[in-house]
Amino acid sequence: MNAFPDSDSLTALKFTSVLGLFPWKLAFQQNKFYQTLYYWYSLFVLLWDIGFVFTSYVELVILLRGEVLHIDEICTNIRITTIYTCIIIRLVMIRTSSGLLKLIQEIIDSDKQVTIVDDEETTKLVKTETSINNLKFIWYVGICCSIGLQFFIRPLVAEPEIIQIGNITEVGPRDLIILTWFPFDEQKYYWVAYFLQVIDGIIGTLFVALSDVFIVNLILYPTTQLKKLQHIFRNFEHYQQSYKRLNSCETEESAGIKVITHLVQRHQRIIKFVDTFNGWMGPLMVFDFLQSSIQIASILISDLRRDITFAMVCFIVTFFVGMVLRLYLHYYSANELILESEKLADAIWYSNWYEQSPKIKYLMLIVIIRAQKSLKYNIGAFGIMSLESGIAILKATYTYITVFTSNN
Repeated sequence: MNAFPDSDSLTALKFTSVLGLFPWKLAFQQNKFYQTLYYWYSLFVLLWDIGFVFTSYVELVILLRGEVLHIDEICTNIRITTIYTCIIIRLVMIRTSSGLLKLIQEIIDSDKQVTIVDDEETTKLVKTETSINNLKFIWYVGICCSIGLQFFIRPLVAEPEIIQIGNITEVGPRDLIILTWFPFDEQKYYWVAYFLQVIDGIIGTLFVALSDVFIVNLILYPTTQLKKLQHIFRNFEHYQQSYKRLNSCETEESAGIKVITHLVQRHQRIIKFVDTFNGWMGPLMVFDFLQSSIQIASILISDLRRDITFAMVCFIVTFFVGMVLRLYLHYYSANELILESEKLADAIWYSNWYEQSPKIKYLMLIVIIRAQKSLKYNIGAFGIMSLESGIAILKATYTYITVFTSNN
């Protein structure tokens, strides 16, 4: 019994089931008991994370309503609250959206289907691209876990603050992993609060990493399929002859028409996949775009105001690398879709189109014309996901830091 659908393109998505991200309707389809257990497990983990984010907002309100605004503490809270809010919204959409199920089902059906142009070369191409993408995901999850581990260790190695009041010397409150609200005195019951935050941190860190893997895996799927189409178009004569030989076609034209008709249909399915993704994720990407620069700026502002130590430098470098890698996975991958969709016309140009019949040339021309309108992932109605968008986030981060430092 397979717990999840058998699909090489979904290998990374299957690992997201650790926290119940993989849609429960597609898990344990042959065993309703296990499917029900998985459903309640995924719901429990999601509700736990929602409760954690709620306590972060309560603490943020308390900080903002204080008589004195402690910028360090506010930034420390915001750097976690913003990204976790985005992740919570993403998780709810993953759990409730019918559009997501359509996307995943399209991948499953496509991997199961053995088409007239599938051979060792196309299979090798897809597996190579999938392996490269999975390696990127492993590096990203590893860096996220490294960042989370440093969050856990910092309060344990931090030197306590010494407060001098007249002739009395007192030890200041001990730092926790993150600033959240507790319904009890967290200093009196420090280790209880610390243990709860470790649990929150582990779940939160994995949610950030695995939900990004989940989304980027979907973003990369059309790009891989477009590279497969390019390969077939560049070697159109080979696949035309192969189809003619295997199916005993009378003429090369009839074999070529069968092959290119299939390729046109496949191209249309890729376009539909991208449109479905934009309809499902487009609005959420607006919030993700806006919070990314705020999150990076908040952690740099809060930590750079403190005394610089080697441990702090390591943390800032690791965090910044992790956030840049996150932007790379989202925006570089989305930018690849734009480029690869345009390269489809080039692939046809490098084929033996000039030797084909007028009917096949006409079908090829249709694909070339459609390829002039590149496929894009949208940031809602405000723009497209591309390298320029990722750079714009880093520019906004620099602007926030510059404005803050100039006012202080």
